[in-house]
Amino acid sequence: MEIKNRKFDLLKTMKQKSFFILFLFGLLIATGCSKQSNFSILESSGENPSLLVEEYELVSADVDTPTHLEFMQRLTPTITEKRMRWKNLIPNQVVQDANAILSKYGYSIKHDAMLSSYTYHLMQGYTILLDGIYPVGSATENASQDNFAFLVQSNDGISYLLQKDGVKEWQPGSSVSFAPIYFGDELIYPVISSTIQILSENGTVIYKTSLPSNPVMNPIETFEKWNGHWILEKDGEVIMDGKSLNSELGLNEIFHWQVIQGKPFFFFRESKDGPYFIQFAGQRLEQEYDEIAHYQCCEAGAFNPQGNVFMTWFFASRDGKWNYVEAGLYPNLTE
Repeated sequence: MEIKNRKFDLLKTMKQKSFFILFLFGLLIATGCSKQSNFSILESSGENPSLLVEEYELVSADVDTPTHLEFMQRLTPTITEKRMRWKNLIPNQVVQDANAILSKYGYSIKHDAMLSSYTYHLMQGYTILLDGIYPVGSATENASQDNFAFLVQSNDGISYLLQKDGVKEWQPGSSVSFAPIYFGDELIYPVISSTIQILSENGTVIYKTSLPSNPVMNPIETFEKWNGHWILEKDGEVIMDGKSLNSELGLNEIFHWQVIQGKPFFFFRESKDGPYFIQFAGQRLEQEYDEIAHYQCCEAGAFNPQGNVFMTWFFASRDGKWNYVEAGLYPNLTE
């Protein structure tokens, strides 16, 4: 009888341990799924295409680092020429998305064919409204789709705001770095002083935050509209409609927010000393990096991540080696 009881107790203990292991395993899966599902707030309607990530190993970190311009010489023509058409867009391709909105209201921005630089005419029909200007930010349309906002700047630093009713000088006497955008039917824009404030057109403060702790950093890295939301990036944090994405997603750092073909892209890490990952279109990609050059200033700033509507390019290290990386979507381009 004692032997039977021992066998019963042993089987009972094994079942309890098995149940506990299965419970922990299920909890781990559930936690992982929950963390992945958090990115669903970054999903948008339409197909989610696969981002092509191409890496080129350059040099051991013990030999050289991307902090001086001579490091660029490690990019061979084989590397730089592969995606050159999508990286170095011709002037008319740069303003293609803006013209899609402007044309609905009888306006356009056209490159001056006599100039090789990215300098444009602002047109209403066949009439030149402004000459020798370049776009600042993107054109945005209000929710009612009966007005728009598009900021341009002249070579002498004067900013002009184009809307349905015409063009006017924008914030005379101030240095404007970020364009106003439509959030719903309200025009909003950032103001930088002792703090960062997002104001509505009537002057109402809709959001306020502190300046970056590092005085050499850009106060604002990004201010733009995506999928009906306003987006602000500063000092390793991304704010969406006044709420921190870092807190929403449980991430220690987020940087280089950009939109690639309508889908959000950024780098992130979950802990202060953890590896870096890529988020695109609500999905965490498989690539993992020990370091990504970012928020560097002066000469080293040339190696910060850069991008356009088709791709991003950056310098990242893994296992003691620095790599140049390009990630993008590459549709056929028309002139």
